[in-house]
Amino acid sequence: MPYTVTYTNLWRWSAEYHRSKIKPLKNMMRPLKIVELEAAKKFGMVGAKGSIDSLRVLQEAEARASASGDAEDAKTLKTLEELHQFRVCIECIRTRIATKIEPCPCDIEYGAYLSSKSSFDASRFWVVIIGIDAYDQFPLDGAFRDAKMMLKYFIEDLGVPHTRIQCLLAPRSIKKGEAANFKPPTRANIIHALYSLVTNKAIEPGDNIVVYFSGHGSCYPLPDQQGSMQCLCPVDRDTIDAAGKPVLDISDRELNVILSEIRHSKGDKITVILDCSCMKDVLSISLSDGRKSRSLPPSTTLAHEILQASERRLSKRFPDHPSILAQDWHPDLTSHVIITACNDGQLAWEVLWTDGTIGGVFTRRLLEALRAATATTYEDLCRTLEAHCSPQTPGAVGGNKTSLLWYRN
Repeated sequence: MPYTVTYTNLWRWSAEYHRSKIKPLKNMMRPLKIVELEAAKKFGMVGAKGSIDSLRVLQEAEARASASGDAEDAKTLKTLEELHQFRVCIECIRTRIATKIEPCPCDIEYGAYLSSKSSFDASRFWVVIIGIDAYDQFPLDGAFRDAKMMLKYFIEDLGVPHTRIQCLLAPRSIKKGEAANFKPPTRANIIHALYSLVTNKAIEPGDNIVVYFSGHGSCYPLPDQQGSMQCLCPVDRDTIDAAGKPVLDISDRELNVILSEIRHSKGDKITVILDCSCMKDVLSISLSDGRKSRSLPPSTTLAHEILQASERRLSKRFPDHPSILAQDWHPDLTSHVIITACNDGQLAWEVLWTDGTIGGVFTRRLLEALRAATATTYEDLCRTLEAHCSPQTPGAVGGNKTSLLWYRN
């Protein structure tokens, strides 16, 4: 069995100790490498001298499993993802030996990965991460970084294969070569990523599905005293699309229908995490100490126009869904749990931290709580966060809020 590191005996950080751990890992990799070779031959990806680009083979396996839904393709993908995890572990051990840094990041990463696999299978996670700084109106400074920190958590702490994570990110400036790692979080791309959770044949019923959003929210009044409509703001909101129409926010009703469809197709192990605020009658706030609220005023498009446009799109995609235009519409809360950064009457804030970074109060405290592993359920997690997110009050909404975190067995 792969090892889980303990930190009680300092002598264990010796190079000899770490070298001794590489050989058994390589032994366990042998049958997995046979599967990789067979897959490479099948994909026509074996070089003239028998060389294999393992990452390309893994990416091709993911694409085929997603497109075909074939059980054998899914099995091959799972094997290649496991092989990738072993390679990451060995590379980190070698880095540990070369740099003499302790504790080794790999040991933390792979130890957490193994620990997580004892209560759930990290290869059965599917994650969509959205982080938006680059709004035309009231840009943010920390949402992109928050999204990258969440990505790091899922890969390094939980051991989720990177091939199971979709990133839609909009930093205010992009480093050279960085844009190749993610897609822009336009409305179309966000909706497409969510739809893929319904249609992706590689996602099995009962898999863990997580959607994380860091950016602006907004709130629209509904006509005839029907209350309000909360929305997520894509990076291209209020721009003009190819049809000459303004790009609309994503309403809570449209999101709810999509989550319900995901449940019908893949099961109800769905977690949505929102670091934004949707407070009524409030403008964006930027303070001299670096604090910014994650909220935008409603766009010029009225709420009923947004709902009508959303209804037309949903009807084409999901003909049997309950109409979001119905007077008696109510959300389906059985399909998921939503963790919110604050309640409806509060603002979510990003701040300048003492380490010089800017990020959301909620996301930072969330990651601290997740890594501390003191909370057992989603409700417990939010109670823990309440003490550290003031003046925000995080909350959990949905029929699954009493479930164990990440739906552990």
